[in-house]
Amino acid sequence: MADQSGFTLLEVLVALLIFAISATALMSGMSQVLHQQERLEEKTFGNWIAENRVNEILIMNEFPKAGEKKEDLDYAGRHWQIKEAIINTPNPLMRRVEVSVNVYMSDNINVKPVTTVTSFIGAP
Repeated sequence: MADQSGFTLLEVLVALLIFAISATALMSGMSQVLHQQERLEEKTFGNWIAENRVNEILIMNEFPKAGEKKEDLDYAGRHWQIKEAIINTPNPLMRRVEVSVNVYMSDNINVKPVTTVTSFIGAP
């Protein structure tokens, strides 16, 4: 019997198994990185939206009345929900402003909370 060079079927199958396990682990890691990047983008855009809304209220130069408002916004390729709450404080010359930002899920019905920014406004 002549010497044959090359790999046996068992060696090829073991190498294929090692490659498959490595590729699966790599894909899982990549998936987690992409999910974290998406969440970071949502938090960044959500904070920008909330801070912009608080600043809009601040520059109105009016003492806002207590109450709640909800509105939708399209920004950065996503559909957002903004909840604004103006709350009375024990000091009648101060109001608490809470702006919560949610992002709509892919079904455009359910929302996922992103951030809440709180500020206080004094009477002019």
